[in-house]
Amino acid sequence: MSLSRHGRPHDIRMAGDHDPEMIMLTIDGRRLEIRVTERMPQAETAILIPTYRGEDLCALAIDAIRRFTVEGAYSIWVIDTASGWPWRARLHRLGVNVIEIRTRFWPRTERARRHGSYANGVALEAGTRLFNAAWWFVMHND
Repeated sequence: MSLSRHGRPHDIRMAGDHDPEMIMLTIDGRRLEIRVTERMPQAETAILIPTYRGEDLCALAIDAIRRFTVEGAYSIWVIDTASGWPWRARLHRLGVNVIEIRTRFWPRTERARRHGSYANGVALEAGTRLFNAAWWFVMHND
């Protein structure tokens, strides 16, 4: 995959000048509006936490990560799958990187909708396209 001069893959487009952190990303043929807020420097190891209205579980997971690991050895990325307000605001108080998928999307199958697998797949696809890491660790909290 080739990167643009901003370090993003070429399939990612800026959504507009009104919000420099807002981008458009196409996943599974759907254009998604995504906002990225970086609060931790990128590291060789990335911990991805896909969530939907799961701020309490994210807070517990992040607290455990911080207590039992070496600071700076990883970056934490919480990927919110269109939770809406006020859940997004709560995620920002955790002090980690946040990827907000602002576009509401529906799974292609009823089974995926019931089990959340489609939303997790979209979240992980977005996370792996938006930044580079040598190692990925995924924590599902559903």
